[in-house]
Amino acid sequence: MKHILIIEDEPTVRELLVRKAKEISNQVVIHSTGSAREALSISKKERIEAFFVDIQLEDYSGYDLVEQLRQLKKNINSHQWSLYLVLLVWRWKPIDVYIVIIS
Repeated sequence: MKHILIIEDEPTVRELLVRKAKEISNQVVIHSTGSAREALSISKKERIEAFFVDIQLEDYSGYDLVEQLRQLKKNINSHQWSLYLVLLVWRWKPIDVYIVIIS
């Protein structure tokens, strides 16, 4: 099974993202957290193949977290990663921006 990690500090939005990810595939293990520190900890324990990172976490920059995740994974394996920016829109209004990383 593939593992993905959703990092979003707003609990309601995080739960929605987890629910939607489960609807897309039941062949995926979904990890989620609102904390950059916990995201790094999960990434050390699990082989995460995709990350969905909120750009502005309450206590941390999503950009900085992505760089730390890339360095961590570079030390663990040599897979190439693809990065995407995703704009989350609700009723034609942008509400959040995410960085999506897929290995």
